[in-house]
Amino acid sequence: AIAGAIAGGAAHLFGGGRFVYAGCGLIAYLSLAAPFFGSNPFLLYGALLSAFVMGAIGMDGEMRRSAGYSKD
Repeated sequence: AIAGAIAGGAAHLFGGGRFVYAGCGLIAYLSLAAPFFGSNPFLLYGALLSAFVMGAIGMDGEMRRSAGYSKD
């Protein structure tokens, strides 16, 4: 949970687009789960899930900004 909060804060500071959020979520997941990939390669599905969910949050922010709402 702490890594996700840090990733969300960093993505917001870097501009908050869908690709920025997806990248930050992926980096956060890989930084925590990378040591375990050798023993269980199915953990890579978690990388897809974290990138998708964080990208969806970033896409929501993009849609709100394009509708005229403020960034903050």
